[in-house]
Amino acid sequence: MADDQQQYSPKSELEARQSYVDCSQGIVRVPMGSAGTRKLSKRSRQSSRGGIPYFSQKLQKYVTLKTESHLEGACHYVAMADPNVVHIWDQPKPVKYYEWDGRKAEYTADALIEYRSGFKILVETKPSAIAIKRQTELKLTRVAEFVPVDFANQVTLFTEKSCPKWLVADARRLHEFQKHPDPEADDAIREVIDRLSGTTTLGALAGKTGLAGRGFRAAFRAAFRGDIQRANAGALSASSSIFKAEAAA
Repeated sequence: MADDQQQYSPKSELEARQSYVDCSQGIVRVPMGSAGTRKLSKRSRQSSRGGIPYFSQKLQKYVTLKTESHLEGACHYVAMADPNVVHIWDQPKPVKYYEWDGRKAEYTADALIEYRSGFKILVETKPSAIAIKRQTELKLTRVAEFVPVDFANQVTLFTEKSCPKWLVADARRLHEFQKHPDPEADDAIREVIDRLSGTTTLGALAGKTGLAGRGFRAAFRAAFRGDIQRANAGALSASSSIFKAEAAA
């Protein structure tokens, strides 16, 4: 079985992405295309086709993450918002495995998420009701037995219950705020945070930079970097109570 896995060698992710590259040597740089290996189904009541531009810390390039549903998009946004995630491969190469009855099968995850530590997770996204009906978790347990250790360390299920809706909304908002880097505002908010003592609001913190909306966006990014923390669970807004991260220790 192990030999069967090793003999299966489709294009590497980078090779697949390079085949889609269309960029100039000037200012404009087009994100590398999706390296997804699964052919999109033409019709599905659950589908929502789309592509999300994502800056991969591992590749040091913008890539396109292909999505087939709103839930899959939510999973990508939440992963992108995690500062410990360095790379996401949308619909990675398939894993060959044997069903419980011995039949050969092939499984393609919706994403392969790689962390700064080197830990890698294969993620399946599916609405919880459908996952229960199809016994998806049981299937993933079986697939995990055949995943090469150098490919992924874990196989997990992501449903609409995996994280609160406000976190998904915040992750989407963060993605918008990261599209246009603003080092000046980020440096300004760091200086304000260095002097922070006790609890304040995100709006008050941003106001001390004197940069209006730029200051708020920088404060928002700082919350996801871990420089500041929310005092209470919930969507980030100007009235959200926050405190300096090290004060939590």
